[in-house]
Amino acid sequence: MSDDTMMLFHGSFLPVEAPRVIEGTYAKDFGNGFYLTLLQEQAEKWAMRKYRNMLRSDSDARPVVSVYRFERGRALETCSSLLFPAMSDEWLDFIAACRAGEMHDYTYVEGPMADDKVYNYVESFLAGSIDRGEFWRLARFSYPTHQVMLAEPALSFLHFVESYDVEER
Repeated sequence: MSDDTMMLFHGSFLPVEAPRVIEGTYAKDFGNGFYLTLLQEQAEKWAMRKYRNMLRSDSDARPVVSVYRFERGRALETCSSLLFPAMSDEWLDFIAACRAGEMHDYTYVEGPMADDKVYNYVESFLAGSIDRGEFWRLARFSYPTHQVMLAEPALSFLHFVESYDVEER
């Protein structure tokens, strides 16, 4: 894999060969988009969570990770991009804005994920019950996470490779 391409993973309750953005009311870390990660184990956890949520309504659901090759270099050259190499004040402010429903024009955003524990700290920060310093004191002990949000036209640089059932590994 060259520096211009990377393997990304998406966890779900079905294979996703043709990714697309599904607009919704749920505000995510980086806004509306198709979410992936460099971390295979994290994608498997996403798949198991989505599978458990779908079991009640879809008996055909199963925990599946879809694998993609992403032309990162081409996406960076042609798409509006925002990269967060680590948690930072800028990252926190961007997530807070996205979670509040504010829109942005980026079609490729990459950086750490506000996992369930960190998200609770983000919520406390947004509510004013903790300040920025307390947020960073609490968040610095979280395990590494990673996410990529893609929207059009950045999705055109994502190529399906394969999918696999998490429970069969």
